Amino acid sequence: MLSTCVLDGEIWARSVAANPSVDVNLVVESILATSCEDASQRV
Repeated sequence: MLSTCVLDGEIWARSVAANPSVDVNLVVESILATSCEDASQRV
């Protein structure tokens, strides 16, 4: 899946390793949901 790292003071998600068993739809859904939550907090 993903892990986080900090670049220039910002938290980024990074892919640790390719995983053929990963549920890509779940990963994308989670990223989009988190992104939308973050965006709504910035307004």
